[in-house]
Amino acid sequence: MTSFIRNFWNFPEKQLLIRLLFFALLIKVSLKLISYQQTLSVFRIISRKTTKQAYSFEALQDLTYRIYTTFEIFSNCLVWTLAIFTVFKNTFPNLEIKLGVNQESGFQAHAWLEDQGQIIDFSQSNFQEIYREN
Repeated sequence: MTSFIRNFWNFPEKQLLIRLLFFALLIKVSLKLISYQQTLSVFRIISRKTTKQAYSFEALQDLTYRIYTTFEIFSNCLVWTLAIFTVFKNTFPNLEIKLGVNQESGFQAHAWLEDQGQIIDFSQSNFQEIYREN
């Protein structure tokens, strides 16, 4: 818990991080209570009402990397992907949620975001896309 607080305190965009953590918590609870499709529908409606963020594509890549690596203990890639999608869909209208699998070393699944075919999360490099949502 102390590392979480330290990481939060050192995070430069605290207000944005608070929004992302709030949405991540709501998404995590929602996925436990209702299906993925219902959760996605609810947060797609919410994403239409969020304000545009002053972020370039490269800044979003950097933010995503820092969140995934710094706060991965808080939640998994699906929850973070949906939270980032919710906050940034108005800024990047072509943002897509991708789900994929990697069967090279056992079975692994991963969720990530792409904008116009450009990958936002570099950790997905070995995953084969099986589902796409925009």
